Amino acid sequence: LNFLMILVLTAPFWSILQWSSYGMTGLLMITWGLASLYFLAFPTLSSFMLAIAIAGLSSFSFGGGLWIFPSGGVVLWLSQRRQHLLIWLASGVIFWGLYFLGWEAGSKPMGALPFALQQPHIVSANILLFVGAPLKVFYNEQYIWGVRGGAGIWSAFLMWMHRYGHRLKSEPILAGVLVFCWGLALLTAVARSPFGLGATTAYRYRILQLLPLLSYLLALFRFHPQVWLRAYPFVLLGTLTFWGLRLDFNMGKQQFLQQRLKLGLLNYQLTGKHDQLSHRVTSEAAQYLEFAHSEGIYNPPDMVLAYQPWKKVRRQARLEHMTFVQESETITDTYYELRGWAYLTYKDLGRLQVLGVSGRGTKRSYFPAGPQLHPGVFIELNSSAFVLTIPREQLLGDQLSAIALHHPLRGVVAEYDME
Repeated sequence: LNFLMILVLTAPFWSILQWSSYGMTGLLMITWGLASLYFLAFPTLSSFMLAIAIAGLSSFSFGGGLWIFPSGGVVLWLSQRRQHLLIWLASGVIFWGLYFLGWEAGSKPMGALPFALQQPHIVSANILLFVGAPLKVFYNEQYIWGVRGGAGIWSAFLMWMHRYGHRLKSEPILAGVLVFCWGLALLTAVARSPFGLGATTAYRYRILQLLPLLSYLLALFRFHPQVWLRAYPFVLLGTLTFWGLRLDFNMGKQQFLQQRLKLGLLNYQLTGKHDQLSHRVTSEAAQYLEFAHSEGIYNPPDMVLAYQPWKKVRRQARLEHMTFVQESETITDTYYELRGWAYLTYKDLGRLQVLGVSGRGTKRSYFPAGPQLHPGVFIELNSSAFVLTIPREQLLGDQLSAIALHHPLRGVVAEYDME
């Protein structure tokens, strides 16, 4: 049952294992760390030396793996293996020294502690958010629910420790696992806090975010098996519900990102401007595209031909009032480009798709606009800013007849007449 629960809880993580930046290094750090604790359970000298070697692998897989030495120290202390404890701590000092050898004092990880002292409210919120992130329904949204979930998990764990923590004296390995899992989460949240509130919610940290909850469930199953078995169906149902909601949301998010990439590429191909390319350094992205074209990997005209307007679009019977602000309009022989802001004036229906309307009556064509990206930054300017680029041969007339806002369920909910 525990294995099934772990598999379900960590399902979102397995999709990012191909991220070499963290997917493999983080997983190796945790795997080697837990393996080291496992071998510490055996009092033989060979197992102890193997535990030290594996702890070194955890440390050099990712920096957080250094936390295995304090965690292993707890195991050896509770096991009353004083001689092994001294050798273990001495080995830890050596590995810590080798890891930090050559580090500069001004490096970002080194600046986490001063930031924590200067901005304790952000660090505290990130600590709660980091642990509660798996309970957020939506990725990178609704931070308040992550903070509430984290506060609930921390409260439940601390109350359990206050009442039953003394029983861990007879379970040194479980105590080491709890210290390892909760310590890794705490250190990661503090280290990421200088990047701002919510900087710890990225998917690449999902396995670390799950470690406190999983270790707590493991402790509950170890000491309260009957209670855990009765609560298990409800925990599993809740987990599957959250997972389903997140999967549905992220599928829509992925479709949106794919459309943003496509429309940014279309804008670059028609206008020659690279500011709307989905890349952290858009000038480099343009160079990559030119190189790919020279190598025959893709043909820019194919992208233009694949860009087709929507023909049949449902319209809401009673349209809402909307606000449209034009930033710029460019008309050439090859393309039409419109930049501006469009949003509902009196309502909030979530993210709406901006559409450029060409033609009248039954001959209407709807052209989807892409979000306007902030120059030089891989984020949107804001939720209502858009860039609309249309090949001139697809435009009916010299300019658009209207700007519309489209809801995925209601259809067109508002229109602004351009003529």
